[in-house]
Amino acid sequence: MIFGKLSIGGALTVVAACLVAQAAQEGSTGPGVGPGFVPFDPNYGAKAQRVRIVSEKEAQVLKAPSALVRLANGKLALEVRDKSGKLQPFYPMGLATGYWSNQPPTASDLDRSFTNIAKLGANTVMMGLHWKVIEPEQGRFDFTYTDMVTDVARKHDLKVWWVYFMHSHPPNWPVGNVGDFWVYHLDSHDGADYTIQWIKDDKGNLYRNIQEIVKARGEVFPAYEHPKVFPLVIRMLHTFARHYKDSDTVVGVQLGNEEGFMTVDWRGRPGTEQWLTDANPATLGLFEDWKITTGKSDWFTFKRDAVNSWWTQFCAAYHAEDPYKLVSFNLMTGGPEAGYEWWIHQSGTDSLTYEKGNLDAIGVMFHRPFNEQIWANLDVLYRYPYELPILIPSEIGIDRTIEYFQQSVIGTMERGAQGFAVWQYFPNMIGANGALNAQGAAFKRIADMVQANLDVVHPGLPGPGDVAMETSLGFKVSRLHAAAGTVGILYFPRIYDVKLGDQDWDQVKALGIWQAAHPESMFAGTFDVPVKITAVKAGKYSIQVYRNGEPQPPNTETLPANQATTVTIRGLSKSDVTFVRVKRAP
Repeated sequence: MIFGKLSIGGALTVVAACLVAQAAQEGSTGPGVGPGFVPFDPNYGAKAQRVRIVSEKEAQVLKAPSALVRLANGKLALEVRDKSGKLQPFYPMGLATGYWSNQPPTASDLDRSFTNIAKLGANTVMMGLHWKVIEPEQGRFDFTYTDMVTDVARKHDLKVWWVYFMHSHPPNWPVGNVGDFWVYHLDSHDGADYTIQWIKDDKGNLYRNIQEIVKARGEVFPAYEHPKVFPLVIRMLHTFARHYKDSDTVVGVQLGNEEGFMTVDWRGRPGTEQWLTDANPATLGLFEDWKITTGKSDWFTFKRDAVNSWWTQFCAAYHAEDPYKLVSFNLMTGGPEAGYEWWIHQSGTDSLTYEKGNLDAIGVMFHRPFNEQIWANLDVLYRYPYELPILIPSEIGIDRTIEYFQQSVIGTMERGAQGFAVWQYFPNMIGANGALNAQGAAFKRIADMVQANLDVVHPGLPGPGDVAMETSLGFKVSRLHAAAGTVGILYFPRIYDVKLGDQDWDQVKALGIWQAAHPESMFAGTFDVPVKITAVKAGKYSIQVYRNGEPQPPNTETLPANQATTVTIRGLSKSDVTFVRVKRAP
């Protein structure tokens, strides 16, 4: 499908082109039957539009409130405009707000929340938002609520990264009564809602309307390919991006939360074990069209192609209005990136979705103990520090075990990532007396160490830099280097690498499997951990240790080239995280 572009008061006529296609498809006798569909465009990738990358020189004169900058060392890194009007390094450390309720928060609610989020050391709010909130009626956009969110965030010097839902988690995620959302009822007749995804069970029963889907699945997904839905998604994204284009508070948007094709928890049941559960006639019509257009026939390849084409066009719609803010995506609880067939076949996503869907940022989730499987698949595909998509995980779980959270963050940082976000509502991290609990303290420790070493972490690349570092006793030290120095991240690695069975999808159960095989006694005790520091060049070096967030007094040593000194950090447990910063004096 080719969309024309005509500027009328800043608006694009992409919607009009889609509506033409809609008129052509409705009542069509072509492939498939039913409401019609937006045809598959095999050249969708050629029309992709990602975030615009600027040089450091361009960043000095750029008027945009934020930008992805190519630094002198080749790394891509986010910068945001400060109060003086200059772009400054920014490393997102995000927290979810916790507002998943039937009533949206007031400004007073958010003021209390954002006070505590800032207290935890976060600098970014991962704010859940549903399409329904900004377009409560078809064609009527209302940004009263979202503007209030950004106003309060700005007051607390926090940035907002929208977690934008087009599907719903009834009854209250991320807002209440989403089942009455007008998009889901644009084409309703004969007891069916054609603008939502349908599912079919192993007995051939169809679930075709809001009530049936909620009862069987609990979530409602739009049928993105429906000719009445797709152009409205495009229009909404143009409008949303245009509204926040000049915002100095909004730095990114996650387009969809675990979206794509709907998943159903019917594993092991005859018939549905092949995951042939998608039954909306718009989907089936698109499948037939895709087969004719591409010459391919595999159902699961079709689903991945469909998701990639949709998200490419969604990202392009957003960036047509705002070429500088980051667009991210997350996949179903990290399962597709880990290579689990069930999640891939159900959702139509896999490790390649970030690239083929033309996303700016990889928002991978870390909730289940298969980190190593996720990294193994992503590491061979992407050069996170240097090329799009960059790496900013959007949901690192902290409510399972603190060690799992810490290792997920460290695994992110040691790859030269451009930020991270944690999925845990702040009320569960701060007690009623205002004191940080164990989870809150764990987040703040890492956030404080990152902030104290931002001049290395933000531009930092994996590797030794001016010094190499080694350790022992089963501990590991990963390094980031930049012109400002080298930071070693010292920790005790736990190998979270659980191979889940067909039914082992539950997050708590999955971590329970790992924990049962790794009793706490394996991680007990304290150790005097040596860190051997070898200078690449002769010179005077400042060495400073940050232990669980607390900076220790620095030492200065003169080191000959290729000569080493050893710093021993005493009394470390296998749950501690330590930064060792080494800076070469002028």
